[in-house]
Amino acid sequence: IFTAVGIGFLLPLEVSKSLWMYFVAALGLMMGAIWLAFGASTRSFPSDYFVENNFISSLGAGGLMAFAAVLLARAFMDRWTEARGRTEDGGRGRVVAEFLRCMGWSGVGLFLSLGVTLAWLRWNHIGLHWGMAFMAVVVLMTVGLMRMVAEGGVYWFQIHTGPFHLVNVAGGAKAVSGAVIAPLMLIYSVLFLDIKTFLAPSAVNAFKMQDESRAARGRFHLAVALAGVATVAVSCVTVLYMVHLHGANGGQSWFYSSGPQYIITQTQRLASGTLGSGGDLNWLFYAIGGLWVLLSVFLRRHFFWWLHPIGF
Repeated sequence: IFTAVGIGFLLPLEVSKSLWMYFVAALGLMMGAIWLAFGASTRSFPSDYFVENNFISSLGAGGLMAFAAVLLARAFMDRWTEARGRTEDGGRGRVVAEFLRCMGWSGVGLFLSLGVTLAWLRWNHIGLHWGMAFMAVVVLMTVGLMRMVAEGGVYWFQIHTGPFHLVNVAGGAKAVSGAVIAPLMLIYSVLFLDIKTFLAPSAVNAFKMQDESRAARGRFHLAVALAGVATVAVSCVTVLYMVHLHGANGGQSWFYSSGPQYIITQTQRLASGTLGSGGDLNWLFYAIGGLWVLLSVFLRRHFFWWLHPIGF
């Protein structure tokens, strides 16, 4: 699949090199852990895209979070500097107002979306602090993945990190109650669980298409948005028709039965405290991964030959 992605979307050489180097390094770490008798094979170190991490995916997860945090900080500082430049003689209130204006309609849409989601969670008796923490993790993941697509083209990798991974690393049911975990699972499993459901990174490719075709920006993105709405509508009708015609158990197993059962089972195990953290030191590997990416960002600004942090 990596070769197909590279040929199909012409990954930049530095990104391709970084991916291969870190992939080989990850294999070396895994073999070292087996040689030191921490496990008998790769199956001794489980990791998945919903709740479990091993020491290698914990490194990558921490790196993704740190990478996205750097991007957000840069974006914030750039907009804040722009706002201050436009209101040199104004007070802090005018600077804040200009900062919000600089975000444009995309910023308005972001805050409206966050507000609707937080209101829905509050309606489900989720505390505001839990809702904001959940959305902060989702935003970090989304920003990081969008930049990965912008730098390297279409991505096709399972994302072994997310809010439920962090809950598990923090202690599972000891840290967050099942009453909080269950409503959050509904949002995450529909919109952020699988690589095919991350809408924002996929939309970055639409920007690339619009740029290369030189189409009118407004009309082009309106067409993309309408295509998304049409796809959802047609898909819902088609899926409901097929389920009523053949029965859910007669449909594709992962979509109709094994997938939902797996998600619900893992959520129940996490909420009841029977899942296990997958390693008491995973939080340390998260921290090491984050620090390594921060160091990589710093070194790459001074040495262009340094491995691209996206590969990590």
